[in-house]
Amino acid sequence: TYEADRYVKYFSCRQQFITLMYARIRKKDSLRDIITSLRAQYHNQNWWSVWRKRWKKTGT
Repeated sequence: TYEADRYVKYFSCRQQFITLMYARIRKKDSLRDIITSLRAQYHNQNWWSVWRKRWKKTGT
């Protein structure tokens, strides 16, 4: 193997590949655009999980 992740502390090759594929699919051109989009996705998932948990508790 190539040991591409040998000295990596925070961002593995797999994470970089997924990020690049996401950027390509979403047609993001700049790093700032990629980061903004990923943060929005992250926050939407967090709000969805909070809403889903509350919805399950109420039973509606």
